[in-house]
Amino acid sequence: KNLVHNNKILRFAQDDEVVEPRQCRSKRVAFTLAEVLITLGIIGIVAAMTIPTLTRAYQKKITETRLEQFYSMMTQAIKLSIADNGQVSEWIERFDRTNPEQRRALNEKYILKYLKGVTHCADIPALTELEGAVREEIINKCGAVKSSYSSIYKLQNGSCITLTPYFSTKSKLYAAVDVNCGEKPNGVKPHDSFGFTLMYDGRFVPQYYSDDLTREDIINGTHINADMWGYPEYTFGCTNKSGIFYSKHLCGALIMLDGWKIKDDYPW
Repeated sequence: KNLVHNNKILRFAQDDEVVEPRQCRSKRVAFTLAEVLITLGIIGIVAAMTIPTLTRAYQKKITETRLEQFYSMMTQAIKLSIADNGQVSEWIERFDRTNPEQRRALNEKYILKYLKGVTHCADIPALTELEGAVREEIINKCGAVKSSYSSIYKLQNGSCITLTPYFSTKSKLYAAVDVNCGEKPNGVKPHDSFGFTLMYDGRFVPQYYSDDLTREDIINGTHINADMWGYPEYTFGCTNKSGIFYSKHLCGALIMLDGWKIKDDYPW
C-alpha cells in the first residue's frame, strides 16, 4: 500500500511539473506597439547617421583606386609610345582638330594601342555646339564632357577617359578621367572628375600642377606657374575657402601628393 501510495504522489508531483497552470498560460511575454515603434525609430536614426558615412567612404575609395589606376595606366602607355614614336616633343604634327577621325587616329597611334579593353564612347565637338539634351545624353552615357574637340573612351574598370590631342609647344595631350563614368555624381569636381596634361617634355602631370607647388599651397589656394600654364591673374587650389577663383582645379594634384589617398581635409 505504501508503495502504491508513493507512486501516486510521484505521478501527481510529475504532473504538477509538466502541466502549465491556466493562469500562467494567459500571461505570454510580448512587445507592445509603442516598444516596437520606438525600436524601429532608433534603427532608422542609426541608419540615417551611418549609411551616408559608409557611402561617402566607399565613393572616396573608388575615386582613390581608379584615379591611381588611370595615372599608372597612362604613364605606362606614354613610356611604351615613346619607345615606338620617339620623344613626346616629336609627336602630333598639325592636324584638323575639328575632324573626329583625325583625332581618333592620333589617340590610337600614341595612346590607345598601348591600353587594354578600351572602347570608343563619343566624339565631342566645340562645347558651345552641344545643346542641353545632347550634352546630357553624352554625360549619362560617357561621363563628364571636359574639352572641346575631344573623344571619350570607356575603360574596363568602369572609368571613362577624355583624350584631346594638341600640337602646341607646351603640351601634346589633355587627358581627363571620370572615375565612375555615367554614374552619379557625374563630372563633379572634386568627387569624380580630374584633368591631366602630357607636357611637351614628356611629363604627365595633373592639370595646372608644377613641381614648385606644395600641399599647403594647394589647400590654401595659390597662383600657378604662369610660364607653364598661363593664367597669372587667377588663384587655383583644392579647397572650400572663399576667394579662390579655381578652387577645385588642383584636387587631382592633392590626391597625388597624398599618395593617392583622400585625406580628412580634402574638400569632398
